[in-house]
Amino acid sequence: WPAHCQQACAALGVSLQVIAVQVKAQASLEQAAREARYAAFAAALKPGEVLLTAQHQDDQAETLLFRLLRGAGLRGLAAMPVSRALGEGSLLRPLLGISRADLEAYARVHQLVWVEDPSNDNTQFSRNYLRTQVLPALTSRWPQAAANLARTAAHLDEAQQLLNELAEQDLAAARSASLL
Repeated sequence: WPAHCQQACAALGVSLQVIAVQVKAQASLEQAAREARYAAFAAALKPGEVLLTAQHQDDQAETLLFRLLRGAGLRGLAAMPVSRALGEGSLLRPLLGISRADLEAYARVHQLVWVEDPSNDNTQFSRNYLRTQVLPALTSRWPQAAANLARTAAHLDEAQQLLNELAEQDLAAARSASLL
């Protein structure tokens, strides 16, 4: 993968930094790997820098389903935010509104080259099971399932933001009342 990334970055005139991470042994290898990646990203970002990731609509739908099955609350069900602080910079996910199929079609039309993660076929990992078994079954019955699930996550994120704003207003009112 680093060789593929080096070739792609060299062709685009973009610098590349490859950072090896140590994944801690814990109950969920997926979660441990995600935590290690984001810790490396956070450490590498300088003030004002932005990390763009390629998570897409189908990833958002998988995240919502995964969190529903874990019994997450509103905050968790909001799934992946479009943007958030990360280290001294920011993380942006500009492709959350675009389906995997549309991205693949674009890549083929523009003859882009990419690397498929072979572990994606391992259905022992919960997210891969959702991706390869559950979402295709849902989509065969409800073609807009991924888009609708992603839209639901956006609605839940909006509700969480409104609750956060209300809590801030309540806290400010409580502080004002205690000063009287």
